[in-house]
Amino acid sequence: PVINYDILPGIRLPPNRTAPRRRRASLYQDEQQDLREVHGMVKELNSRRDEAIVLYTLLTVELSVALRDGDENKKEHITHNVIPLLLVYMEDIDARLVVCAEAELDITALRPEDRPMLTYRRHQYRTIASMDDEDARDWTRLSKSQLEDLLTHLRLRDQTFTVGRQGHTSRVTGEEMLLISLTRFCTGDSWKDMVRLRFGGGITRCHEMFDVFIYFTFTTFFHKISGNSMIQWIPCIDYCRRKMYDKAITNSARCPITAWRRETDQLDRLVNIEERDLPFDLWMAYGSIDCTDWQTCRIGAGPVGPWEGASRRVDAYQLQRAFYSGYFRAHGLKYQTVLLPSGMWGSVWGASMAHNDNGILNQSGLVPYLEDILTTNEDGYYPTLIGDAIYPQDRTVLWTTKVPRGASDNFYSFKRACSTVRQPHEIHYGSFFNYFHLFKNETQTRLFNNCEKAYRTGVVGFFLHNCFTCIKGSGVNSFFDSRHPTLQQYLPLDEVIPPYVPFALNAHYRYR
Repeated sequence: PVINYDILPGIRLPPNRTAPRRRRASLYQDEQQDLREVHGMVKELNSRRDEAIVLYTLLTVELSVALRDGDENKKEHITHNVIPLLLVYMEDIDARLVVCAEAELDITALRPEDRPMLTYRRHQYRTIASMDDEDARDWTRLSKSQLEDLLTHLRLRDQTFTVGRQGHTSRVTGEEMLLISLTRFCTGDSWKDMVRLRFGGGITRCHEMFDVFIYFTFTTFFHKISGNSMIQWIPCIDYCRRKMYDKAITNSARCPITAWRRETDQLDRLVNIEERDLPFDLWMAYGSIDCTDWQTCRIGAGPVGPWEGASRRVDAYQLQRAFYSGYFRAHGLKYQTVLLPSGMWGSVWGASMAHNDNGILNQSGLVPYLEDILTTNEDGYYPTLIGDAIYPQDRTVLWTTKVPRGASDNFYSFKRACSTVRQPHEIHYGSFFNYFHLFKNETQTRLFNNCEKAYRTGVVGFFLHNCFTCIKGSGVNSFFDSRHPTLQQYLPLDEVIPPYVPFALNAHYRYR
């Protein structure tokens, strides 16, 4: 028998979700009708499934009789024709029941003001094998073989996770969770388009899988992208210094020997210093530092209810000011990143977009952290990060664009060389936003109820960008003629993952 499964009710977008138990008690009349239709379909599907089970039992009896009587024709017909078709039919009924359960969850979890008409579809493309290579590259920017490697090194292979809340839970595999989450990152599509055009099922369940993926990746690999992540790159600092030195000398072969001295009074005497070649021992720069913004929806905007004349949220103006940047004229988050010539983000830390780059540096505590883990050379100088003009002159951070009054042409040449080796930072930002369109679609991120998750999403995005660099390389590697680590070197399978220690909200962040 054929059932018209396209009559399932419409579903709503993920914003303004509430607990299913509370929503069920206050459904509108049309929502109650939709819920009755779903329940009727579930009842019909269960009835047909019971009939299929009875039929399967009768077929096993007929098969045993055929085996007893030696009827080979009947045995072959039941074994190769009837039973396989019946199993496919039962699998189809089970899949439809899952879709109905997700439809009921959407009706009871999402408010009616965000309810576009949308027919439910069966689950599809939930495994790497079910996708063709073209779709894999279009949706996730990776081939099927690369997805298999990433699945293994992210510790998601052969794992199942429980998603959902308040009794509406289900078990999902790490593979489908990776595919849905990576597609969300790379395409930036709304959940409505994700389930309608790609994966089928319900919006709420896909959204919950994305939440679990963010939590799992952030807590498991936090030490690879933030916190104490710079400690893993200390053995590579001399290699990074060499690559930056070679590129800088290529653009400016002759530089003042004291250009990397930390004493501010020496900068005014550069015009009197004799020009000479810059030795590698005095070149201490091993990476660059900069900040980028992630624009989101205006926090706390709109009324508190769907009715006409509803009041605004309490302290809405103060909330919006806390995340507003007058420079960008937008609301959102800002992330401070350290980039190495190997094309890897060494460290990521974020805060509100309302702060400038220097304020982010002071809040993060990056300078004292680097002083703790780095060692000085014979002259007492630390390895240095190159930043733009807003950063202070510090022992571990150096600006490159300010030129003292009356400086020589040789110092201008040195400044251009330092600016050249900082350019890949902006190039790598472009690669990050081109890979992950989610960070270019400000309508898909809301901070009022999900600020912590939004912050973690940004950190996980930079971590995934590191994974992409390990798999495919980057423009930074071409710029510096450097090699990038492999996925096995960055995420070794035999590594003992340290436990994630949550950071207290009002504590002093110390990169630990």
